[in-house]
Parts: sequence; structure tokens; C-alpha cells
Amino acid sequence: RKTEQKRAREEREREEQAERHWRPRRLQDITEKEDSECESTWITWNCNGLKRCTTTVDGTHALRQVVEQTGSEVILLQETQTRHRHRHPKIDQMGDYIVYHSSLPAKKTRTGKRRDVMTHQAHNKAGVMTLVHHRLSPERNVERVTEPTHLLGYALALRFSTSRGSFLLINAYIPPTSGGEEKREGRRKLMGGITGWLKEVRKNGEPVIMGGDMNAVWLKDDRSSDVGLTRADEEYKSWARSIGLGPLDTERRQDPRQRTYESRSTVRTGGHMGATSRIDDWLVDGLGKTEEIIGTPETHPDLPHTSDHHPLTLKTDVRSLGIEVDRGWQSRHTRNKREKKRMKK
Repeated sequence: RKTEQKRAREEREREEQAERHWRPRRLQDITEKEDSECESTWITWNCNGLKRCTTTVDGTHALRQVVEQTGSEVILLQETQTRHRHRHPKIDQMGDYIVYHSSLPAKKTRTGKRRDVMTHQAHNKAGVMTLVHHRLSPERNVERVTEPTHLLGYALALRFSTSRGSFLLINAYIPPTSGGEEKREGRRKLMGGITGWLKEVRKNGEPVIMGGDMNAVWLKDDRSSDVGLTRADEEYKSWARSIGLGPLDTERRQDPRQRTYESRSTVRTGGHMGATSRIDDWLVDGLGKTEEIIGTPETHPDLPHTSDHHPLTLKTDVRSLGIEVDRGWQSRHTRNKREKKRMKK
């Protein structure tokens, strides 16, 4: 009987250990010491040209300043204005991050011959890029999901593997409708393309977090003018709801949402004062109504940059999301840098 009791006790201990391995602890089980390690800031920002925001002045550049002042560990950039085989030297200097990018297809082959590209990929006003900090163990936890050719430069998806399963993080750039019916039709095709792509790659019940520049508002008071919701706004809302997505900060609010975009004329004459609309957003499905998201998205109009968009941050609880925090990343990264220098010598 004692042997049976011992076996039963050992079996319970193994089950409890296995349960602790994959199930994240609840927020009330997390100590104050661990609380700061659990909180992670994510940012989405239309940088309006990667070259512009990474031009080095006095040993730094706008992107690095924005990242350092917000403490962001996941960075979603839109309108990088890069094409396939474009080098990103300044981004590579941010050694604490792994960089994933979706650039517009090249207009020429390696031998210089012209290539036919789709109409919405012929200009340079696109390109998306996502950076993930080594503390979140992207080498182990992140998988790049390949996007179809017609979405190059407009959508980038990463699958995070966690103790709670997986979720998709999508960086999206939806172009504006200004320019006539052709632009509006191109915008609709892009949104339809993202919908079809998600149906193919998304696992059953897999949560989605999408950040980016949508070039449309969700609510009437997301604009400073009294225009109301346009046809493009209604189409955007209908599209987001069709894939089960919605913004985080539209319920139980008393004040208008913080705005992220201001016209070029405002930037030239008055600097970053008084954004005119909220066309950048964080959309979620299957997350966000629980403890995974901390607070509401927040804009940062006081940060120094030259874009007509302000960065929009989102605070998450990575432990509750199930992401394993790598505490030893810094020492390991330093050792790797020393080893590379030694090998060069």
C-alpha cells in the first residue's frame, strides 16, 4: 500500500510539474519582483521612409531615439519605402533586435532587365518591417509566415509559439484612397488579399494581434474635422469585423481616442502639435479583453521625428501571453560579439 501511495504521489508531482511548464501563471500569482519583467511595450509607427528615420546625427537616429524612449521590444514599421534586395545598414546596427521585413518586389532583375510589377507595387509608398527584441527569444519562439507576392510590402506575419499555444502578430499597411477609383479598388483588393491569406495560414482558433497604418478611422470623433465616417472608413470596419478584429480602446471611454496622424502642412508650420486623425491602430481577436493587454494604446506626440505619424504603443503582459522571457540574452549576446571579433582577427 505504501508503494502504491508513493507512486500516486510521484505521479501527481509529475503532472503538476508538467502543468506548470505549459500553463502561464495568473497575474495574481506573479510577484512584484517579476512584474517589471512581465510588462513589454510594443509599438506601431509609420516612419515615412526608413532612410529618413535612420539618418545618423550625433551618433543616433530618430528610430533609435523613439525605441529607447518608449522602451519598445516589438516594433512594427510601415512605409519603409524599400524594395527587394535593399540593404538596411542602420537597422542592422540595432543589434538587440532580430529584423523581419517585407519589401516591394524589385523592378529590375540582377542583370538590369525590367520586370513587370503590379500597379499597387510600382510606387515606393509601401514596405513594412518588424523588429523583435532578443529578450523575447525570437530565435526560438518566432516563425516568419510567408506572404503571397501581391502582399509584398503591405503585410508581414510572425507566429509566436508560447506555452499557451501560438498567436499571429501582423504588421499591415493599407494604402489611402486618395487618387480616384483605381486607388480605392486597389485598397479593396489588398484587404481582400489579407483576408484570403489569413484563412490559409491561420490555425483554428489562433488569436491575432494586428498593428499598422490603416488609413481609415473607426469612430466619428477619430478625426478633428466634422466629416464623419467616409465610405473608406465603413469598408475598413466591415473588413476588420469580417476577420474578427477590432480596436482595443473604443468601449467605455469618455474622451476621444488619441490621434496619430497630422497633415504635412501642420508638420511644416507648427511641428508636432495637434494630430488630425487616428488612422493607425492596434486590432485584436481572441486577446485584449483579458489580462494579456495592459491599458489602452497610447500615442507619443512629443518624440523627436520627421514623420507625419506619431508612434502608437501597446503594453502587453508577456508572461500572461505565455512568452518565455530570456533573462540571459544580454550576456550571451556580448559573448557572441566577442567571439565574432576574435574570429575576424
